[in-house]
Amino acid sequence: MSESEQNTGPVIDPDFLRILACPKCRSAVAWDAPSSDDAKDEKLDGWLVCQGKDCGLRYPVREGIPEMLIDEASPPKSAS
Repeated sequence: MSESEQNTGPVIDPDFLRILACPKCRSAVAWDAPSSDDAKDEKLDGWLVCQGKDCGLRYPVREGIPEMLIDEASPPKSAS
């Protein structure tokens, strides 16, 4: 695995990340690195996670491109 593939930081420009918002509730989003459960998706760079109190949808970022479609979002991670 190359050094760039081991990077868990956002692949999205920080200035761009600050202006992105959840398309469902309009709350800010935050970067979340992929977990071991995400290993099956080779193109997945990470997630943009809605910070809205009652939302929490997770939008995938694949090959540096955020896929911010409500219909394509994953539910929030369980708080177990």
